[in-house]
Amino acid sequence: TPRTQVSLTTGGGVTYYFDQPAAGYNPTGYLGLSLTHKPSPRMTLSLSVFASYQSQPDLSTNLGSNQQLGSFVHSTDTVSLAYLWMPRFSTVSSYTFDVLKYDSSMGSLLNRMEHTFGEQFRYLLWPTTAGVAEYRFGIIDYESAPLDSTTHFLLAGLDHTFTKRLNASLRGGVELRNSESNGFQPGPYFE
Repeated sequence: TPRTQVSLTTGGGVTYYFDQPAAGYNPTGYLGLSLTHKPSPRMTLSLSVFASYQSQPDLSTNLGSNQQLGSFVHSTDTVSLAYLWMPRFSTVSSYTFDVLKYDSSMGSLLNRMEHTFGEQFRYLLWPTTAGVAEYRFGIIDYESAPLDSTTHFLLAGLDHTFTKRLNASLRGGVELRNSESNGFQPGPYFE
């Protein structure tokens, strides 16, 4: 309906190395679900779920290893609430849950859960460009490795809409990480 939009994407495959029979068949599958609902003209609720079962490393993310350590499940789920306070000013509150879980003991040190809470303050500079100030707080909890951490992000940036199907986001700022193994580490952050 005009107020509620749902999108579902799914796929899968099998990898088989014919010259390594011991490796056998390695299945891969993924599921993506997106739900957006507008309870009022000023409020938008969004839910995004992506889950995959993979046997090969995923080099497009910073999760896991860049070496083959066995099959794993990776899921990223986000729920957000956007509210338009004034014609040019809006906020977006969000929560993201990430999980990475390996089947094998080789990858078990990388098993982790990540929680990220975010708040964006958006101001419409031009009809297609918004200035954004953003704060995020992240908690990473490893299952067995002593790598737990908490991170504060202070970011500023722009969101620009080129067409209905093409958007760009730019963020920069500071990342303040407190890690169990490395202590306090401030540093720049860009995306």
